[in-house]
Amino acid sequence: MHQENLKIISQSEKFIFLEYFIITGGKMYDEMMAALIAKAEAGVEVRLLFDAGGSMTTMPKDFIKTCTDHQIRCLPFNPLSASLYRYISFRDHRKMTIVDGNVAVAGGINIGDEYINAIEVHGHWKDMALRIEGDAVYSMTAMFLSMWEYVTKEQTVLVDYRGTKASPQTDAFVMPFCDGPMNSREPIENTYMNLFTNAKRYIYITTPYLILDTDLTTCILMAARSGVDVRIITPGIPDQKIVYATTRSFYGALLAEGVRIYEYTPGFLHGKVLV
Repeated sequence: MHQENLKIISQSEKFIFLEYFIITGGKMYDEMMAALIAKAEAGVEVRLLFDAGGSMTTMPKDFIKTCTDHQIRCLPFNPLSASLYRYISFRDHRKMTIVDGNVAVAGGINIGDEYINAIEVHGHWKDMALRIEGDAVYSMTAMFLSMWEYVTKEQTVLVDYRGTKASPQTDAFVMPFCDGPMNSREPIENTYMNLFTNAKRYIYITTPYLILDTDLTTCILMAARSGVDVRIITPGIPDQKIVYATTRSFYGALLAEGVRIYEYTPGFLHGKVLV
C-alpha cells in the first residue's frame, strides 16, 4: 500500500486527499511527506485529515508546521475535548489516499514503520489494501469531503473533484461506502448481516479484533449450521492483550458450530476483509 501510495501521489496533477487514523514519524512518514511536499510545491492541492486521538502520542512534533510551511492543508479530527465519551468514541479510523478523483488506495495501513515492516512491533505485520480506479473513486472523494466539511464547516463543490479519466473496462460492480458515529443506520453491520444471511458456499473473514454482538454472532452461526464454509483468521501475536482475550472468548461458540478459526502465527494480522 505504501509503495502504491507513493506511485499515485507522484502521478497527481490536480489534488491529493489523505485521511489517516495514525501518523508516526519514521521511514514511511519521511517518504510520504517528501512526496506530498514535492507535489504541493508544484501546485497540486493537498489536504490531509488525521485523527487527533490516534495520532496524539505518535505524531512528529513539527508535523503541522511542516505541512503549513509547504502549503499542505492539515487538520485534526475531533481534538481533545471536555467530553471524554465523545473523545474516546468519536474517532476517524479510515486510511485512504485519493488522487485527482481517478484513483484511490484504501486499507488497513496507517502511516508508521510497523505497517511496512521497517520495524517489528508485534512480529510480522500483515495487512490488506485496495487500489480503486474509475467512477467508484467519486464515492471515496465524497466520504473525504464530508469529513472535511464536518471539521471545517467549509462548503466544497463536490463535482469540482470528480475524476476525468474513463473507468477501466470491467464487468465488476464496485460500490465504496462508509459508516461512523454520524450515521445511525449502521450500514456496515447491516451489510455484514445481509451477506452472512445470504451466503451459499463460503464466508472468509480476516480481522484483528473479533468483537461480535448478538446479531452478528447469530448470523455467523446460522450460516455455519446451514452448511456454509465459515473461516476466520485472527492475529497470532496481539497488539492489545485485553482485546486479544476478548477475541478468543468467542472461539468456543463458533468452533462448536463448525466455524474454522486460524491464527496468523508470524505476527499481527491487521487486515479487515470479508469475502
